[in-house]
Amino acid sequence: MNGPIEQQATVAIADHHGGGLHILDPITGYLAAQGLKVLSLPTWPTTEAIATHLAQVTQELLPELTLTGLLVREGSANQARWTPDTVAVSS
Repeated sequence: MNGPIEQQATVAIADHHGGGLHILDPITGYLAAQGLKVLSLPTWPTTEAIATHLAQVTQELLPELTLTGLLVREGSANQARWTPDTVAVSS
């Protein structure tokens, strides 16, 4: 797989330092093989899903830490906040 779409995705991710994709997205393996940073999620990589994933990984890696909240911003108009009591919420 090395057509125009793959080439455009490679340039876009390289220019933006990484990308998030569904684990079953067929381009995920190709981009990883190019040495690009790819976050593979078992769900669509929405801002809410990324906030939830980062919170879960943080809790796994730092179990002694009490994580009270996590904020992920995507540009100036979209963000998701995770707290232990709620699923990530967009704003």
